[in-house]
Amino acid sequence: RLVLREFGPGDAEAYFTLESQDSVVRYQTWGPRTRTQAGSEVARIIEASEAVPRTHVELAVECGGAFIGRVGANVQRARPRADLWFSFLPGWQGKGFATEAMEAFVALLGGPLELEIECDPRNAGS
Repeated sequence: RLVLREFGPGDAEAYFTLESQDSVVRYQTWGPRTRTQAGSEVARIIEASEAVPRTHVELAVECGGAFIGRVGANVQRARPRADLWFSFLPGWQGKGFATEAMEAFVALLGGPLELEIECDPRNAGS
């Protein structure tokens, strides 16, 4: 039911919609992003997708053709480990989409990898 795909230049507005919401970034280490910041971040994600070896992997998550969130990892093959993250639009939270997306994403990363994900203890939903 979900599609994980590479980000493209046309995703800046969807990324802004996600990352500009207080409820989405409340437990992250940054505040809501501006349109300019969102555009710069999408450009950085696209640039990182072309790196060899690829150490920053971030994919858009779609359901029914609609952008609903993102999943990502910083990968260190030498250790080998991956630091994971995800964020979803509020209307798509609490319905198992993050679990489904992360299961597929981890499989795409290949392995074996030690996986780590940080969660703010106040974020009971995650």
